[in-house]
Amino acid sequence: MNNTDTTSKEKSEIIFKEALRFIRFVLILAILFWLIRSFVMQPFVVRGSSMESTFSNGDYVIIEKLSYAFGEPQRGEVIVFQAGFTEAAPSENSFYIKRIIGLPGETVRIRNGNVIVQNREYPQGKILSERYLDDRVVTRAREDTRVNLGSNEYFVMGDNRPNSSDSRIWGALKEKYIVGKPIVRVYPFDDFQIFTEKNAPEKYR
Repeated sequence: MNNTDTTSKEKSEIIFKEALRFIRFVLILAILFWLIRSFVMQPFVVRGSSMESTFSNGDYVIIEKLSYAFGEPQRGEVIVFQAGFTEAAPSENSFYIKRIIGLPGETVRIRNGNVIVQNREYPQGKILSERYLDDRVVTRAREDTRVNLGSNEYFVMGDNRPNSSDSRIWGALKEKYIVGKPIVRVYPFDDFQIFTEKNAPEKYR
């Protein structure tokens, strides 16, 4: 075997090894991306006006999923959840963004434009002070609404109450459908915002 053949073989081996390294690198990136998207963060595009003026149609947000793996959703938090179980959802793979109003074990009533929550602390009920809503927003229901929540159920509504398909219509949201909550609004660029403890969309304004 001459030197030319040896050199060609060595080059082929080098190319083969580099190709394997590249394929391994791509696979690792793909696995990391899958892990992050499945268990840590996920992009979400707001569709519709049900959360105005907190979130608007077309807003591109990043939601994080870890919080609810180690803790329970709290009243006032904005969440993204799988909405395929609702009759109003366009498809089984639809996602909604709403605000948590009622917690597991509570009873939520809507009467005369007021949202009333009954629980152990307030057995007779307490009217929620929803300062995150625009002053012009009034909470209405088709009739006096009363929903008793189970041990893993939540009552959710959009901030734009007149234009929101939510628990007033299709009932309680089971915890297993909750995906996560927004941590940053990426688009529109003029409205770019990182949600911290001080300015998170769940805080009463």
